[in-house]
Amino acid sequence: MQGVYEHVRRSFFLPSAVLLRGRCRQRTVPATTLCPSDRYNGCMRDAKQTLEQYFLEMRWRCLSLAADLDRVERAEGGASVLATDPRLGKLREAMGVVLNGKGNRAEQVQNIFSDKTPGPR
Repeated sequence: MQGVYEHVRRSFFLPSAVLLRGRCRQRTVPATTLCPSDRYNGCMRDAKQTLEQYFLEMRWRCLSLAADLDRVERAEGGASVLATDPRLGKLREAMGVVLNGKGNRAEQVQNIFSDKTPGPR
């Protein structure tokens, strides 16, 4: 039986990647979309163009996370796990950074999930 949200995963088009046999493969950018003066790095897009390019993928990631949390909640003992599991606490903290952070969000989120235990001696 397919998951409740499986139709959601299939119904969204990911503009920057193609899902093939469970693996994500990057699409290549046609040379015509790049600046003639800089075909290696491409043009810097403004904020609106960047949002336009990545919005559907960001929406898909958000829906996917919501679906995953719904599955945990519906499972036996889900409410207790959602309230007490430290990994979900880190997810909550990371989402706060994503929503309220100012710059360097990726670095801040990476630090939240980093293992801070001392290394072996």
